[in-house]
Amino acid sequence: MASTKQGSVLLYVIMIFGFVMGYLYNLQSDPIAAVPVLDNRFSLTPLKSLEGARIDQSVFSSEQYKSLRIFGSLPVQPGGGGKDNPFQ
Repeated sequence: MASTKQGSVLLYVIMIFGFVMGYLYNLQSDPIAAVPVLDNRFSLTPLKSLEGARIDQSVFSSEQYKSLRIFGSLPVQPGGGGKDNPFQ
């Protein structure tokens, strides 16, 4: 059986190895390098055609909109959850 000193040394070696491997992994994962440059055809120029668009506000004053009703209680009260153990 390993002594306490050997166990603690092994624990420290594993921790140092983990930190080194994490550091090396972090060096290789550059988030800026993974983002491609945006193509010009996907820029905001296609949205320029929507600049003059207007929303018809008369929808909100129509009788159909005014006749909409809310059923139930607002805000919705959370009900009882499911089973604690779904395998029973």
